[in-house]
Amino acid sequence: MRLPPADLTRRRSTIALLSGLLVLLLSAAGCAGSTAGQAAGTSRAPAASAPAPAQSAAPAAPPSAAATAPPLAGSPAGEPELVQVAHLANPSDVYFYLASEKGYFREQGIEIELHLFDTGAQIIAPMSAGQLDVGRGTISAGLFNAFGRGLPIRIVASQSRIIPGTNHFALVIRSDLAGQIQSYADLRGRVLAYPGESSGNEVALDRALQKGNLSLADVQTVTLGFPDILSGLGNRALDGGLLVEPLITFGQQRGVLERWKDASDFTLGQEVAVLMYAPRFMEMRPDTARRFMLAYLQGVREYYEAFFGNKQQQDEVIAVLTQYTSIKDPSVFKQMAPHGVDPNGRVNVESLRADQDWFVAHGKQQAPASMDQVVDHQYVNAALEVLGVRD
Repeated sequence: MRLPPADLTRRRSTIALLSGLLVLLLSAAGCAGSTAGQAAGTSRAPAASAPAPAQSAAPAAPPSAAATAPPLAGSPAGEPELVQVAHLANPSDVYFYLASEKGYFREQGIEIELHLFDTGAQIIAPMSAGQLDVGRGTISAGLFNAFGRGLPIRIVASQSRIIPGTNHFALVIRSDLAGQIQSYADLRGRVLAYPGESSGNEVALDRALQKGNLSLADVQTVTLGFPDILSGLGNRALDGGLLVEPLITFGQQRGVLERWKDASDFTLGQEVAVLMYAPRFMEMRPDTARRFMLAYLQGVREYYEAFFGNKQQQDEVIAVLTQYTSIKDPSVFKQMAPHGVDPNGRVNVESLRADQDWFVAHGKQQAPASMDQVVDHQYVNAALEVLGVRD
């Protein structure tokens, strides 16, 4: 059940009053300041337009010999080839940054230009037009509807996934309700917020409610951005909602919320973000596309080892994250839960099918798209032949 317009307006007005306080909180925690595009010398690209000229992301230091992968056959020996890459300055974009800073792209004869966008949806049009080569996507009915209409972009690798254990994504509740909400069934009638109607977030919330034999119709839902969800919890306009790091950690530190259920409890394996290739990039430069994936996957493994492996290079990876994202305080990355990823880069196709089935069943998607035409693992497979499969 959605809140009536008048009630929703009043709640959103109340929520807006604390938005300024949240900005101050983020600033104090090192999350304010220059954007990642400014920090990295990248451009901010407007929606559905050609990316503005950008400075190339150049490696700061050569990688260690142990981390170096041999260039794929056909790698050019002369000037590096330029690849246009869209990003959101999210922590899950870190693989681009690591592959650049560690020199993995240059090993493959590639130099990247990063173009900063505000949302993943804005990336689709310039990718389709050949103005961008590589981008990221978030799972939504809009994306799947576009695939159903013949969108020639392909999903080629995983970028962020809900994995076993503690994730960057959780269902949170107000701290003062902790004694009242003890089971999923106790969420009935509560005011819950999530960002992005017809998105993977809406699917995730519905899955959580199903664990209490409930549905979205049994609660009052509000669609808000993540920062406004934290504000709404703080002023008690909301009872709970879906939230991400570092806002979860900030809310806990303020005593505003409790991390009630980790996403792994109700939507394990869900793909949160994916890597996509533009049609012209695949058709005109297939060898470059393969070499890009090899460098990208090395960046994935640098991150994975730093947070889920031996953690020996964690400070180095955090330094790159603070350079390129809006989180400038290194201690924040040590406190918050990291996002999950498959170290082999493979997309969980079954997760995409399950989300698509939900969109179709709830009238969000017109008709199912064939996942065989949406996901292309050939580039990941080529990279794994060089790097090997990580258990």
